[in-house]
Amino acid sequence: MKNHEKPEGISRRAFLKEVSLAAGGASLLSMAFLAGCNSSAETTSSASPVTGVPEDLLYSIEHVWVMEEADGIARMGITEKLWNMVTNMGKASIGRVEAVSADSQLNKNEVFATIETSKMTIDLFSPVSGEVIENNNGLLSSRNLYGNAWIIRVKMDDPEELEKLYSYEDYLAYNNQSE
Repeated sequence: MKNHEKPEGISRRAFLKEVSLAAGGASLLSMAFLAGCNSSAETTSSASPVTGVPEDLLYSIEHVWVMEEADGIARMGITEKLWNMVTNMGKASIGRVEAVSADSQLNKNEVFATIETSKMTIDLFSPVSGEVIENNNGLLSSRNLYGNAWIIRVKMDDPEELEKLYSYEDYLAYNNQSE
């Protein structure tokens, strides 16, 4: 799919998987051009010096990262790979991120945020269930995708859901396989 327009009759989730496979060769490192976010919660994650992908996070098949915090809290954001797909490698800008509101109950595989760009709109699906305790617009104000640009924090109903996510190594293997 060259123009990244969602064809009629295909779900956004299926479209995301198709675009993910088509953009498999996209660099995981690119375009760090915005900085700063006033959020008090900041992700501290150690990125691999080779890939730039944090080794201590968990990842979903739809390129959402999850960081387990204390007391069953999970923080979620998007990976560099998804950023590149959504922004069409910098040819589109993110105009709006609409996350579910704090105090909302979120089910696993339910949409937790929608990202709108000048070229497309994409839904993000939650890899965990629980109560949304905080959301963040950092994706609009920071390109620190694994830091200030997280999207929501959730008090998980079942922390064992994290066991179904990819480790750093498994996520890289999945991305290499889909190239």
